[in-house]
Amino acid sequence: MATPPRELALGIDIGSTKVCAALAGLGAPSRGAPRVALLGAVTVSRAALEVGTDAAHAVGAIHEAVGALERTTGVRPASAWLALGTSLRTEVTARGARGSDDAGQWRDVPAVPEADPAHRCRVAAPGSRMVMHAYERWAGGGARSPVRRPLSVETVTVSWRELRGAVGAVARAGLALEDVMLAPSALAELVLDERERRCGVALLDVGGSVSTTAVVAGSLRHAASTPLGGDFITRALAAELGVTRGEAERLKLCAAAVRPEEPLQAWTDAGERRLVSGRELVAALGHACERYCTTLRRDIDLRAAASLVLTGGGATAVGLERAASATFGLPTRLAQPPGPSLRCDARQAVAASLALLAVRRTALLAAESPWHAAAS
Repeated sequence: MATPPRELALGIDIGSTKVCAALAGLGAPSRGAPRVALLGAVTVSRAALEVGTDAAHAVGAIHEAVGALERTTGVRPASAWLALGTSLRTEVTARGARGSDDAGQWRDVPAVPEADPAHRCRVAAPGSRMVMHAYERWAGGGARSPVRRPLSVETVTVSWRELRGAVGAVARAGLALEDVMLAPSALAELVLDERERRCGVALLDVGGSVSTTAVVAGSLRHAASTPLGGDFITRALAAELGVTRGEAERLKLCAAAVRPEEPLQAWTDAGERRLVSGRELVAALGHACERYCTTLRRDIDLRAAASLVLTGGGATAVGLERAASATFGLPTRLAQPPGPSLRCDARQAVAASLALLAVRRTALLAAESPWHAAAS
């Protein structure tokens, strides 16, 4: 019988259309080094999760996900780490020197008080935004410009409504809350390698109805949530093919396995059947992905990124990787967790990243953890 992990951590990601839970543990050392392993991951889908207004659906989904993990792993966790990522916004809180064309350099600043998230929800004003991460942007300090000039202090915030609802849902599900973390920060630990984090990379997490973009350069440097997700691609595909949204979603999910000449039946809004070839489906899905990227481009800023990494359930849509590369003008790849022990569904990447990071922090593992993804 295998030795149970010595350290355990449960990561929970409450998205716009699903709840993902992942359990990670620190197993027996391998070659003298502690080994972090993903023990299990579960996704529970819901039509719409509005944790800020009605957390009941989220509570039920968390119960269901934790129960499924218990049946799979034989472990019932008592506490959880929570990821937030559906209401992110980057705000400039202070400005310094003006008129600089320098892209600037960054330094994290301790602008977030060390306080219990539940307490912060109680003392904050309803409708306000909570600062989760802050950094200073400055120019100069090098050989060409030895004088350092502060450009701005920028903060990444989440809505008070989302934070309160998510924290409350975890508590009502009977779990103690260990900590709250921004989803892009956790995600970067799993899907980015050291070179990518050093050079600057953009993360695009495509959710069901919300997309979260973040720029990571050393640490988090920009984050924003846009009410545009995989359902936008589904609606665009339905319009391209003249079929119902339900049929468009089904066709989108099976597009990767369809042969070019293979005929597929689909229902139109008029209640009629029509045949769609695999080639026609892939072409229409490519056009839908182009529309998604073009619309998203108006609301995001990726100027500080040297490459783009796609993650999330919607990122697996056929044609999205190519459309994103052409639209944003950046080398683009689909995130792939490394190693057989860390395999998880694309929708579970945030929860898995959070659980693995929590185990590493709890066990005080070295920063050069062996589970970083290799660059494509």
